[in-house]
Amino acid sequence: MINNKFIYIIAATSWLLLSYSILFILPDENLIISLAGKEDGLVETAGTILFLLSSLMFFMTFSRNKNFFIPLLGCFFLLCFLEEISWGQRIFNMDTPQSLKNINVQKEINIHNLKIFEGLNKDGNRKTGLALIFSSG
Repeated sequence: MINNKFIYIIAATSWLLLSYSILFILPDENLIISLAGKEDGLVETAGTILFLLSSLMFFMTFSRNKNFFIPLLGCFFLLCFLEEISWGQRIFNMDTPQSLKNINVQKEINIHNLKIFEGLNKDGNRKTGLALIFSSG
């Protein structure tokens, strides 16, 4: 009998290989950008849904396996999901506070788009060293 963990590993690996390999077989660079690089595009939406499903999976797993690390993973993926939907900002039609607008590249309510995580410094030059490693750029 095949172990359930083995099935999950094969499914996750297959999904990753498929999702990344499709970028190499698409002929048009603009199509790739529209799928993978567009805000609220197909890839970002799929990732957001997978964050939510991962969170739910870890919380459901905790009901059967009382390992303290499992709900931490559930909380982590729930936070990732909430960050990606900007904590429901567009869903609930909330305005971004001015103080956050000033430091957020996309002018949204989230942490991962703060200017400190961008690849450019205050002068508009590309960051270097550790500052670049800890940036999204």
